[in-house]
Amino acid sequence: LKDLSSTTERENMIISIGQFRPEKDHALQLQSFAKLLELNDGVMKKVFGVKLVLIGSCRGEDDQERVDQLQTLARELGVQDDVEFVLNQPYPVLKDYLRRASVGIHTMWNEHFGIGVVEMMAAGLVTVAHDSGGPKSDIILRPWDFKDVS
Repeated sequence: LKDLSSTTERENMIISIGQFRPEKDHALQLQSFAKLLELNDGVMKKVFGVKLVLIGSCRGEDDQERVDQLQTLARELGVQDDVEFVLNQPYPVLKDYLRRASVGIHTMWNEHFGIGVVEMMAAGLVTVAHDSGGPKSDIILRPWDFKDVS
């Protein structure tokens, strides 16, 4: 991830990194994104052209079926033209998205650690993660977490 945070112009892109498993809660990401696009008479879409990119791998037929269901949900929510699914790509492709995106989102509740959260933060993305599990206890430190260390 060396030099990802300073190499190119950022796009109005929100990315999600994670396998397409049920506990990752990609449906919540799509629903939240649809609400974002509705705010202020759709200014996020009309003016800024914000898009959501879901990046991850499918381990088998169950995961692929889940992606198909997510694509159906995107159509039902009316965001299919603003959402991209990037499946089973090599690491250089992920690095390219990390370089271009502005925001990262991770919605899994009680994630054990959350390497995707770390990758997004290391790439300089504004990262939004569920306030539980590894992201809460191991990754994110708030200013008030630092007691008087002097």
